[in-house]
Amino acid sequence: MGQPNSTIRDLATALAVGALGVLDAATGGAQVQGTFNLTVSGTFVATVAAERSFDGGTIWVPVWADGAGVPLTFTAPASHVMVEPEAGVLWRLRCSAYTSGTANARVSQ
Repeated sequence: MGQPNSTIRDLATALAVGALGVLDAATGGAQVQGTFNLTVSGTFVATVAAERSFDGGTIWVPVWADGAGVPLTFTAPASHVMVEPEAGVLWRLRCSAYTSGTANARVSQ
């Protein structure tokens, strides 16, 4: 999946992207189930948090990285493979702290 080069359309079956350059900027919600990707790239000084919604995007809740209550966040370019077991759940990436630059965020399946 993904975009082999800039002249070919993106091949992801579920996709939400955003250029996060201000506090609380977020991608749209991507409805995913099974294995999918969270990716943040670019040059930025910010924290990007993973969130999910069970009600169509009205309420977003943080995703925990572990059982100790540590939120799943990105503070540097990285990609993480996730698994969503439940149908109809939306995922997004949101800029939860911002200093400078632009974080290019992508939720894709």
